[in-house]
Amino acid sequence: MNSVKKMTIFLVPVLLLGCATRPSSIEPLVVSDTSYEGLSCKQLVSGINEKYKELAVYSKAQNSKATSDIVTSIVLLVPGSLFTGNYEEEIAQLKGDVIAINHNLQKKQCDTSNVVPEPDVSDLKVEDFKKPEDKN
Repeated sequence: MNSVKKMTIFLVPVLLLGCATRPSSIEPLVVSDTSYEGLSCKQLVSGINEKYKELAVYSKAQNSKATSDIVTSIVLLVPGSLFTGNYEEEIAQLKGDVIAINHNLQKKQCDTSNVVPEPDVSDLKVEDFKKPEDKN
């Protein structure tokens, strides 16, 4: 085997390891159900819809980063996430929040007919959810 093939066989997996993780592979953080216990059913439904919307926006951005990382890795031989970062922490937190809110919705036997787990976020960006102190 020539040296270029050997290097390619070694480099491709190493470069792909540095790529942004797909949202579906990100594990949720453990969020205590007690964080949301004091909320009414209406507040829980509103809260989970907001979390679903935020999760969809961050997931869309993370998927874009993962795709561009693969392209950057192939073209430049350097994972793109080294330069742009990713949203793994935010997605893990949001997934944990959704689980905790869902547990409270079930415990309180809330009407969940107004819960929208897959909202349309085509007009939203991550920046729409960042707090003013995070935007710097």
